[in-house]
Amino acid sequence: MVNSELVATLRTFSKQEKHSLELFLHSPYCTDGKDASKEWLLVKQLFKALASGNDGASGLTKKMLYAGIFPKRDYVPQTINNLATSTLKYIRKFIVAQMDQSLDRPVHNHTQILRFFQEKGDFDLCDKYQQRLERESAQINSHDLIAFMQNWQAEEAKSDFWGMKTEQKGDFNLQGSLAAFDQFYLIKRLEMLTAIFNQNSLSPILQEQEVAEYIRELDCWATKPAYKHPLVQISRKALVFLQSDTAGAEQVFEEFRTMLQDQEASLSLYYLKRFESLAYNFCARRFREKPYREILFDLLRRRIRPDRLNKEGTIQHIEMLSMIKTGVLGKEFELVQTLLDTFKNKIKGPQSSALYEDFCQAFVYFYTGRFQEAHHLIMHLNFHDTSYKYMHKLLEIKILFETGENDFDLIESKLMAFRVALARERNIAREKILFQRNFVNTMLHFNNWWRQPYKDWEQLETMYQEVVDNPMISERIWLIQKMKELLNTAPSDTPKD
Repeated sequence: MVNSELVATLRTFSKQEKHSLELFLHSPYCTDGKDASKEWLLVKQLFKALASGNDGASGLTKKMLYAGIFPKRDYVPQTINNLATSTLKYIRKFIVAQMDQSLDRPVHNHTQILRFFQEKGDFDLCDKYQQRLERESAQINSHDLIAFMQNWQAEEAKSDFWGMKTEQKGDFNLQGSLAAFDQFYLIKRLEMLTAIFNQNSLSPILQEQEVAEYIRELDCWATKPAYKHPLVQISRKALVFLQSDTAGAEQVFEEFRTMLQDQEASLSLYYLKRFESLAYNFCARRFREKPYREILFDLLRRRIRPDRLNKEGTIQHIEMLSMIKTGVLGKEFELVQTLLDTFKNKIKGPQSSALYEDFCQAFVYFYTGRFQEAHHLIMHLNFHDTSYKYMHKLLEIKILFETGENDFDLIESKLMAFRVALARERNIAREKILFQRNFVNTMLHFNNWWRQPYKDWEQLETMYQEVVDNPMISERIWLIQKMKELLNTAPSDTPKD
């Protein structure tokens, strides 16, 4: 059951969510009056197995789970399969209920109650909730997409109510509804546009005329009240610096940072982290420039501030890897260790937090020259998560090379296995595969050169120059460094860079 959807789902649960799931499965209201005690017993065993480490592999066999739930019965595979299916159905229902809680705000609740009484035709009760909606809507000052969406839904519900109550005044609140919808639509559109432009800045997917057309469409809103909202203006600045690498973009980026600082108190955590991630990517592309490097590290420090953490203090595995790589590249090892300590047991992804932590720690050990410790950690790791799987393979090969064991056959076998995995990979971009395939091919030649008793230094010089001239190769800086170190030890009559 280790790789089942049920186990993968439960692996993502926080401590509070585990407790809430127990209450959910014990509530006849939530389970439609059905007894879910067997489902809860299965969930308890799965949580216990997952807590034991190693992704729970030792305690997730179907026979062991069956024996824990039906201790006096002979093992029947179909019974545990059926129980797993029914358990997953309840868990999906629980997840939907949990996600609905994010909408649990006065405006949303009063809107839903107003809708309920509209269907019942009770205009007196509708009047009361319509007035409450007016009061609640007036108090909204949070720059939060859910608030904008709920405000529009509230305005729409009020319009429908007045349309039902007085046919002659059916358009009583339509303008307010339209204005609220404009605000919600524009902010949501900008959210999607910034995501597209950010992706385009990392890996081009748009033609210049497409970018220009998106901007023209957006600026058609310039005369609308919704366009003047601070969230719109901040997002509009982001679009400018995301589409250009000129000095003008850097000026707009400074204006963006100023606006973000001015609005920080009213922005939701979602938008704060979203805008800061855009700033992070902008600065990462200018890593060699000290001012942007300092901004980048400041953003990393902000990320671990208590007010930047979500309620569970967790982090996504991809974000964690990006931050660790950035910190290591800038030799901010104290900051990197703080990141590792802050998010211990709190890295969320398709595999256990411990696996991600061990990889990140091994990554740090490698770049601080602690190769044996890095090797000890990484040799036991096994990733099916593609965001870490190939990073793991790259790091393992580099560690083997750095430890100086001269086990050329082992390195070659690892490289050949890497090549086969890349040939079979269908879930990552071709460009990324090309980068890693180039690394594998280069390392095969490099490893073969290194194992020869009599070194052909001109051949190494040729390899070195090929790496220097090829920007599309993973671990290019490391390869250049290793080859350059060796070339500096070559006999004096060998040409050097």
